[in-house]
Amino acid sequence: MRSNVSGVGRTGYSPVSMIKAILIKIIKNLNSTSDLIDELYSNPYLAQAIGFDPIRNYVPDESTFSMFRKSFDINIIYLLITDLLFKGMKLYHIYLSSKKCRNYPAIY
Repeated sequence: MRSNVSGVGRTGYSPVSMIKAILIKIIKNLNSTSDLIDELYSNPYLAQAIGFDPIRNYVPDESTFSMFRKSFDINIIYLLITDLLFKGMKLYHIYLSSKKCRNYPAIY
């Protein structure tokens, strides 16, 4: 008789969480995946905010990040960063050109 093994073992990491982690590595200018993992363990609030849990040892290891990077086009992240920078510059320009003290309309 064959046993049903579905539901056994840890579920995989969310691709969104993995992308966020790689984005953090780029933004914080971390030199290696090992540095990223150290950052996630030393900053549990950051790790939990992106979907990991260092308290329960639920942080990907180097091989998991490596496999993810091989299956994911890293250029998409660089395009995302570029897009976010341009949007931020546009919002900042709108902010500077308006007479409002915040980047959203004041309610009178």
